[in-house]
Amino acid sequence: MPPLIYEMFRAQNDDLEALLACYATIRDPAATIADLQSVPHPTLAYYGAEDEFIELAQQQCDALPCRLEIVSGNHFQVFRQPENILPLAMKHIESSGTASA
Repeated sequence: MPPLIYEMFRAQNDDLEALLACYATIRDPAATIADLQSVPHPTLAYYGAEDEFIELAQQQCDALPCRLEIVSGNHFQVFRQPENILPLAMKHIESSGTASA
């Protein structure tokens, strides 16, 4: 377990079950690239500009296909900043033609 992830969970709620579930998902993802490539809808991903894995995210998005948006912050900060994500998500939904009238 990366120390940063462990410390984040300890600081937030000290929920060992949540920590183990998160780690299991990272270690053994349920979806494969082939699964994700078969998704019939446009896909949007977002990453923090300061994330250390941003190059990997771009490679994954290129392989899917998936549009990657870069927002401010690091990996953990982007999930705590809905004001940066919501406009991107709304634009994506509206442009993909999947928004309900």
